[in-house]
Amino acid sequence: MEPNYDLNLKMQLKNNLENFDINSESERLKIEKFCEKFNFKLDEVYDEIKKSKFLKAFFIKNPTKQNIYEKTAFEFISSIEGVHDAENLPNGSKTNSVYISDQEVRKGRDVPISIRKKAKSIDFKFMYKDLKTEFYVFHKYTGESGGAQDNQKNDIINSMNAAKSAHPCDKDFVLFYICDGAYYNKEKMIELGNNITGISNFYLLKSGDLENKLKSIFDGYKCI
Repeated sequence: MEPNYDLNLKMQLKNNLENFDINSESERLKIEKFCEKFNFKLDEVYDEIKKSKFLKAFFIKNPTKQNIYEKTAFEFISSIEGVHDAENLPNGSKTNSVYISDQEVRKGRDVPISIRKKAKSIDFKFMYKDLKTEFYVFHKYTGESGGAQDNQKNDIINSMNAAKSAHPCDKDFVLFYICDGAYYNKEKMIELGNNITGISNFYLLKSGDLENKLKSIFDGYKCI
């Protein structure tokens, strides 16, 4: 089982189209910029949009700007049997965002600016069954290859490098780097995995492999 990103994206697009509000501030600004760019009359464009669903579709909100991939991944992880107390952590906040730096879980306010500029904050946190271990997730969904997509790969590498420590880890937490989407083929996953080789509490995987990995970790703890 794995998250259905494509279906959720289409459903959000449909919802955005059905609930398109031509009078909302965000949509009005988009339309005004469009008119300025092409020297169109605002009232004429408004009239055409009201008559055409195709024009409406051009101006609707982009689901990727609504964190649709992040929401899809969070819902999927939360639905895995045994997962509880799942949290979608704040991002972009200097104070409340969560980072893992030098094998320490830290709030943004305690992380040097140099790291915050390069590394991405952690997306999710959850507990599993009766383990006391805290599980953290760094999530990326990336489509086909390209320059912008390569930047996302570099985000992951920078975050991996910031999270690592030169000393053996004695912390009771696990960090999953979950990389979904066509961009993360076998070659890319090997390249990324090389950055955390030998780190026992860091894992690189796809969402579809998470449940089995959790079961494996659970069985390992119970054998100790």
